[in-house]
Amino acid sequence: MAIVQAHLPVSASGYRCQTADLWRVLLHAMTHTHSIEATCTIQPNVPHPNTIRRYLACQWTPTTIPQIETSSNAALRATLPAWVSTTPVEVAIDTHDCPFYGQIPAGDDHWVCRGQTRAGTNAHYRCASMAVLARHTHLTVAITFVQPGESMGAIVERLLAHGTHAGITIKCLYADKGFCSVAVFQAVVAAQIPAIIAVPLRRPGVGTLAHGPISHWGTHTFTSDTAGAVTVRIAAVRTYAQRRRGGYELRWCLFAWFAIRESLIGVRRRYRRRFGIESIYRQLEAVRIRTTATNPGLRFMLIALGFVVINGWIRCQWTYLRIAGGGPRRVDQTVLRLPRFLGLLQYAIGQWYGPPPPIALDRYCSASAATAKW
Repeated sequence: MAIVQAHLPVSASGYRCQTADLWRVLLHAMTHTHSIEATCTIQPNVPHPNTIRRYLACQWTPTTIPQIETSSNAALRATLPAWVSTTPVEVAIDTHDCPFYGQIPAGDDHWVCRGQTRAGTNAHYRCASMAVLARHTHLTVAITFVQPGESMGAIVERLLAHGTHAGITIKCLYADKGFCSVAVFQAVVAAQIPAIIAVPLRRPGVGTLAHGPISHWGTHTFTSDTAGAVTVRIAAVRTYAQRRRGGYELRWCLFAWFAIRESLIGVRRRYRRRFGIESIYRQLEAVRIRTTATNPGLRFMLIALGFVVINGWIRCQWTYLRIAGGGPRRVDQTVLRLPRFLGLLQYAIGQWYGPPPPIALDRYCSASAATAKW
């Protein structure tokens, strides 16, 4: 709680609600994957949920989203272990969508992005993140919030700037097919960092590389009306995937690679490490507070808070659960898993507010009477 209070901007100074109450309610809602309304109903001696929401909505507004992004990245940097900034690390970047249900407000400041239909809607609040993939550990280094129609090149540039501010040295960057664009390629070349980016087979002109009896190298020129053209080297890897009904089918995997000395099979093998960032998003959904608010500032702050809590959990593992012995530093990740960490937070908050009030059963019908009436 000390990290979030020091870096994330929110305060309250009422006679019934203080700043610490805001953070306790938010953390309790995260540990139970509840809404603010449900948390205030369950916990005794908690401020009214309308009071909590009013404080949050007044301070986390759409106009404060740039400040929220800056504060969130500062909190993420505070949770990183020391070794992240002392050795070159592999990183992955990706986008994550949180579903939005309702009518999209008019104007250009609603921050609701359209995309593929997921969870029953094609409208989402979208964020992009950069994660470190090292030593069986996945840590979020930087996040940024995406506006509708924003180019992937601008998103990657912001993530790289936040990563540089965190003091990391990128050994290799991995990105999926959604980042296959001329603007992203130009940003990677300008930053002079090694990278492997997946290329979709359906992109015009690329399908001609997915032919032949063996894997091979190739080149392709990508063009854009706004960003110009760029020529990159392509690794066309011939693989086989298992069918659901048995047997195997031929599949081609195309990767654009920059400043990497690796074999064709090695490129595909290294790219598979990118899927470590997907585990962070699954953990994020396990701690993200549920809300129906249309305020994008509040939405993005709750997402950022989830990333900070996950990083804090991993920081606790690397601080207190080190395995004795020589060689690189190792931790026992089986002792403090995420459910147990959330349980500890629940216990600490419960000690502050006390147990929930008992249910007065004498106000209701007895079990036998209720069964007879039924």
